[in-house]
Amino acid sequence: MVSRRVSNKIELIEFILFVMAHAVYAFFIEKTELGVSVLMYAVITSIAAGICLYGIKELVPSQIGFIICIMMATYLIGTALGTLAFGVCIYMVAGALISIIGNMRLNLYYIIIVNIAIVLGITTQYDVITQEVNMDFYIMLVLFCEGALITECMMGFICQQKVEEVERQNDLLNVAQKSKDEFLANMSHEIRTPMNAIVGMSELIMREPKATDQIREYCYNIQTSGENLLAIINDILDFSKIESGKMDIVNESYSIASVIQDVANTAVLRKGYKDIDIIIEASPKLPKLFYGDAIRNRQILINIVSNAVKFTEKGYVYVEISCFERDGENWLKMMVEDTGIGIRKEEQSSLFESFSRLDTKRNRSVEGTGLGLAICKRLTEAMHGRISLCSEYGKGTTVTVELPQPVEDVSPFLTLKADKDMQVIVFGDVENSKRFGDEWYKSINAHFWDAFGVPYRLMNDFDELVEMIEMKKVTHLFISMQEYTNHRMVYDKASLDTKIFVTFDPQYPARFSGHVRGIRAPFYSINLVTALNGESLYNQYIDEREVPIEFQAPEARILVVDDNEINLRVAAGVLKLYQADVVLSASGKEALEILKKQDIDLVFMDHMMPEMDGIETVRIIRKIGGEYEKNLPVIALTANVVNDAKEMFLDSGFQDFLPKPIGLRLVDAILRKWLPKEKIVWAASQYMQINEAAALENMGGQKDLFKELLEYCLELEDQRWGEIQESFEKEDFKEYEIRVHALKGAMRSLGVDEMAKVSERQEHACKEGEIEKVKAEHAYLYEEYKRAHRSIEVFLKDYEI
Repeated sequence: MVSRRVSNKIELIEFILFVMAHAVYAFFIEKTELGVSVLMYAVITSIAAGICLYGIKELVPSQIGFIICIMMATYLIGTALGTLAFGVCIYMVAGALISIIGNMRLNLYYIIIVNIAIVLGITTQYDVITQEVNMDFYIMLVLFCEGALITECMMGFICQQKVEEVERQNDLLNVAQKSKDEFLANMSHEIRTPMNAIVGMSELIMREPKATDQIREYCYNIQTSGENLLAIINDILDFSKIESGKMDIVNESYSIASVIQDVANTAVLRKGYKDIDIIIEASPKLPKLFYGDAIRNRQILINIVSNAVKFTEKGYVYVEISCFERDGENWLKMMVEDTGIGIRKEEQSSLFESFSRLDTKRNRSVEGTGLGLAICKRLTEAMHGRISLCSEYGKGTTVTVELPQPVEDVSPFLTLKADKDMQVIVFGDVENSKRFGDEWYKSINAHFWDAFGVPYRLMNDFDELVEMIEMKKVTHLFISMQEYTNHRMVYDKASLDTKIFVTFDPQYPARFSGHVRGIRAPFYSINLVTALNGESLYNQYIDEREVPIEFQAPEARILVVDDNEINLRVAAGVLKLYQADVVLSASGKEALEILKKQDIDLVFMDHMMPEMDGIETVRIIRKIGGEYEKNLPVIALTANVVNDAKEMFLDSGFQDFLPKPIGLRLVDAILRKWLPKEKIVWAASQYMQINEAAALENMGGQKDLFKELLEYCLELEDQRWGEIQESFEKEDFKEYEIRVHALKGAMRSLGVDEMAKVSERQEHACKEGEIEKVKAEHAYLYEEYKRAHRSIEVFLKDYEI
């Protein structure tokens, strides 16, 4: 079949040539007056035919109109010239119909039949033909129609060949795309399955009571390497989603603080033991809330920062987050500058290409797929932003990303609660003052302290510093870990009257004496405000790897279905941490038999299994079972995370989705959400521990103030929870996040760290938009809230000032 556009073109050209040939014949063979009449008929019917073919959008009315034009033209011109008008009309209409159908084989049959009819007509009806028309005209008419039909046939044949070729190419592309998707799905499954054993078993070994610190360190390194491999796999899968147009951009309100803090943590972890500075500049006056895709923004920035850290062996990696206005629209700017190896000019143009690894000989030891910046570019373009690069080989690289991000809340994202009447000194010895990033440190300090209107001074003269401390001209002092180590006794003594903060690298153990406080590197706005507000000794970071087992489920029966024995062992080991009764099954058929005989509370079902896969098994459970089977929570336990895998499982009857390798944090959330509430038994400890030492350190050792604040916390118990509950019932999760954040800060400052961690998880879930998780955890938050306040009551009974 040829396209309608090509078919219309062929039909109109044939029509015009046909009627104009008659006009030419009328002018040169017949009378001039007759020629004018025929030409007029030809022009009018040609215009009408063009209107029918190109002016009428619907196919059937358009072709009916065109056939009518053929009949009118044939009859009018044929009658005027005295030709066999009726026979020619049938001839042309039949040809037009075949042209419409576009069937080349039918067209060939038609030409053969017509040629046979013409030969028979001339031989048997010669006298009749010559009586009606001149034989020369009749031969011209036959030859023209023959030529038109042959031309039409050839043009249609060529067009059909092209169409068939395009269809063939499309089929090949579809097959290739399908093969790629299947390959990625299989690759994901095949790699994630053994990675599940590596990461899962490492987690279980680290939790063994008999494991030594050395063994735990080995397991930690194994687990980290496994997660690095998974990061590479995820890069490939993300790129596949982008290539197939399945990468969605989800815009919503988000806190810029969460993005900055995650990037800071990642940069420090990726740096490891390299002697480079991580410098982050984020003005405290940045808007609190933006509207955009926080997950993709974080992914872009972490990719760029990770690249910068990977290719920098000395110097610094500087990250600047800012915003500006362009054409009445707010833009978020993320810039990363490093003093790494740089990029040659001739290679810069291919930097954002897929699987591109530049200077491979020099960078052979560097891990990665070469997809990071390609993904960044695609994501930036998907969000209508811009990404640019400036680099000098051997000296460093600067990558800048600009994204249109409307502001939702213009209030500053950081608020300083400390007394503004401060005298601040940021001290650095001569060696530190000459480090690569010294100019950036000066800029960060200027922007930070000026934003809050706090007077400060940069110093590197130790004798002058000691003199100022003795004269009590310093209220807050910031020093490096090296400086503190060199003059520990001086600073420990000075900390009784001056608030001293030591910036330390989290890769190295840090211990402080007296009232000296620690600030985890990097030295930047969020860490500074957190420390000055007294929210935590070591900042408000939590160890994301440490997932406390806060409840048990000894009465819960959980079925795990997987054809891989090691995966079954890993799942059983993880679930045994919750003392659950775990039932293992190696196939879908076996699982169906178990469900007939035993009451199961929750099922973890693998996807790719022989004979009967997970999806087929779940469909059978839902189809043949009763009310129990229809409502039984079944969680997809799978290594298939390609494209819309989660949606596919949810549409197939699964309630939730747990990707391999199994992460304890995700397992914990699944159990909290789907296990029957009556089967969950919270931790045996009746009361929470109050960290008195940390609380007093936050309050400058004032025990009376500490007691007063604990009593005030009890007074606010009902009011504070009422506000949290009200925002929860209204489903105002922005307000809910604010309330839970305030609860976290209050509990942390009072030394109720366990309650602070529970609040922080809820706050984090709100920030990430995980509303279902927030709802599932809300009841647990309330239980812990009550337990925290009962713990404070018990603590106060025996507390003496």
